[in-house]
Amino acid sequence: MAKTEQLPAVVQQERAVEFVPLGEANAIKISITQVQTYLATPTKRGAKPSTSDCIHFLMLCKARELNPWIGDAYLVGYDSKDGATFSLITAIQALLKRAEVNPAFNGITGGIVVSKDGGAAEQRVGTLLLPGDQLLGGWAAVHRKDRAIPYQSEVPLNVYNTGRSRWAVDPTGMIAKCAKAAALREAFPSQVGSLYLREELDHLAQGVVPAAATSLLESNLQEEAAAKATKQKPAAPKPESTPKPEPTEEPDAGQDQGILLTEYCEYIATLSEPTAISEVVKQSEAKEELTQPTRDAIAKTADARIKTLTDGQQGLFDKNAGATGAGH
Repeated sequence: MAKTEQLPAVVQQERAVEFVPLGEANAIKISITQVQTYLATPTKRGAKPSTSDCIHFLMLCKARELNPWIGDAYLVGYDSKDGATFSLITAIQALLKRAEVNPAFNGITGGIVVSKDGGAAEQRVGTLLLPGDQLLGGWAAVHRKDRAIPYQSEVPLNVYNTGRSRWAVDPTGMIAKCAKAAALREAFPSQVGSLYLREELDHLAQGVVPAAATSLLESNLQEEAAAKATKQKPAAPKPESTPKPEPTEEPDAGQDQGILLTEYCEYIATLSEPTAISEVVKQSEAKEELTQPTRDAIAKTADARIKTLTDGQQGLFDKNAGATGAGH
C-alpha cells in the first residue's frame, strides 16, 4: 500500500487553506492543486512546485493575509544548483495595502531620477521621460504622521534593469516601482519588511551584470561591481596567452542570490531582539555564497528592523512616563 504523505492538520483534510485576506470581508479557500495549476510559475526547465512548496506558500499567504487571486502574491520557480526552488514574491499593491491600513501612513510620492542634457541629477515626480533626459534611477518618499521627516529612497537603474521583458519597454515605471517598495519597507518594516517585488529580484534571477555607472547616484554600485570583477579574475593570469574573462555570473548563482535574500529577510522579520538580528547579519557576512550586494540588502533590512524595535520601545517608555507624570 502506498505511503500517504503527512500534511499539516490545517490542510490534511481537503489539502486547502482558508483565511480572510487583509482589507477583505470574506474568507478565501485555496487548495494545493489550485496553487500548482493557477498560482505557480514553473522554472525555466519546466519544474513545478511540490506539495511541500505549495503548503509553505499557503502558510505564508495566510500569515501575511495575502490574496494571491488578486495578485498580492505568487509562487515563482528558479532552477538552482540543488534543483528547483520556489519562493513567494509579492506585488506593489500588497505593500501599499499594508501601508494604507496603518494609522500613521500619510501618503507616498515618487518618480524618476534623470539628467537633463547631461546635467546634474534631479528628482522628477511621475515617470514621464522628456526628450534629452537620461534615466538614472527612481525615487520615493513615504510620509508618516508620527515622523517629522519622510522615509526616502533612491534606487539606481543600472542595478535593477535587465533590459528584458517589461524592463525593455517601461524602464521608468519599473524603477519607480522598485523605489516605492524600498521606501515602504523602510517606513513600515514590521508590516512589509520581508516583502519583495519580482521587479526587485529580476536582476538577481537572471545574473545581470550592472552597466558602468554614469552619475553620482550610481557611483557606489560602480565601485562594488569593479571590486567584484577583480575578485573573480583568475590568480596569476597570463595576458599574453590567456584572454581576460568577462566579469559575468552564471544564471544559477543569480537565482540563488534572490532566493537567499528573500529567506534572510523573512527570517529577520520574525526576530524581536536587536542582538539576534545583529548576529544574523554577522553570520551572513561570513557566508561565501552571498554576494556583496546581497549582504548589503540583508544589513539594510536588519537596520530597519532594529530601528522599528527600538522606536517601539522608546514610544512605550514615553507613554509610561507620561502616565506616571499624570498620576502625580
